[in-house]
Amino acid sequence: MRFPTNKIFTILLLLILFIGCASNQKSYSQDDLGDYLTDDYSQGKLDDYYLTDDYSPVYPIGIDSKKNPRKYLMAGPPIDAKKLIKKDGLMYKPKFIIKIFGPGEAFTGKAINYSVSGLKKSEGTYLNGEKDGNWTNWYGGFGPVIIESKGYYKHGNRDGLWEYWYPNGEKREVGNLTNQERVGNWTYYNEDASLDIVLSY
Repeated sequence: MRFPTNKIFTILLLLILFIGCASNQKSYSQDDLGDYLTDDYSQGKLDDYYLTDDYSPVYPIGIDSKKNPRKYLMAGPPIDAKKLIKKDGLMYKPKFIIKIFGPGEAFTGKAINYSVSGLKKSEGTYLNGEKDGNWTNWYGGFGPVIIESKGYYKHGNRDGLWEYWYPNGEKREVGNLTNQERVGNWTYYNEDASLDIVLSY
């Protein structure tokens, strides 16, 4: 008597889903990622962390993973942001490296977003699923790569000095943000690089 292969597949799939649901999710504080690297990641298993098919781990030189876990993770090579899962405004690594199993741990590390043409659209770092650190955004066209904006994120919000450019490469505006709000003096330029106006917020 032959056992149908679709029943075997169904049983295996249910078993994998059960194991995935049983796994616990971890979160880490902003200042101390604690034992984040003491699980699989301190033992050299970074290929599933960076979620690439043929990734061979490249460890940041001169950064102690135990003393500076955040710096260690953010100094590693970036991943394609399409491999992450966005849920409730946060970015997550998928369970078992496959998106169909849903979100796993909140992502910490570098990520790159690509446009349809394959050019970089944005690049920066995440901490516990939120944008945190330096980010650069490019105009996502098919021509030369031109920066649209760059600056710093803190807890998912633009914070600190931000600069913006026109598609022709000339600077458009520059100023400081605090929790996404413009503060202090902002300088605005025309497309021919001449000064337009300086406003105080």
